[in-house]
Amino acid sequence: MAALITLLAGVSAGLQFRFQNNWPFIAMGVGTGVITFFGLLILCQSGEERWKISGESMRTAMAGAIVVEYLTLVGTLAFFVQGQMPPIAQTMLTGFTSVVGIVIAFYFGASAFVQVQREKRDERKAKDEEKTADQNPTV
Repeated sequence: MAALITLLAGVSAGLQFRFQNNWPFIAMGVGTGVITFFGLLILCQSGEERWKISGESMRTAMAGAIVVEYLTLVGTLAFFVQGQMPPIAQTMLTGFTSVVGIVIAFYFGASAFVQVQREKRDERKAKDEEKTADQNPTV
């Protein structure tokens, strides 16, 4: 996945310098998001239930794609935009920084919530099994 994104970034930078146009960077942004989302969705699959999309794998893929997209945007604006940054780019960067902060907070918050709920469920299940074993003693 990292090799594909690096290859895409290199090709986009080369095309941008060749044609003196920003369309390669637009293609790179879209391509990076798609590659990251589907790559992480595939990597999060468990061995026994292949191609079953769970809420956890979807959250991971979405959060990862947004963070990688943000890093791509920042890297492109920092290293490839020559001269004064256009106002739309500054607005995009400010807005996307807020979105990434919110996504990361919700990702870790949701992961913690899911883990706590799973632990509570396991404790309840253990208590229920213990009650059942106490009510039905084996001889």
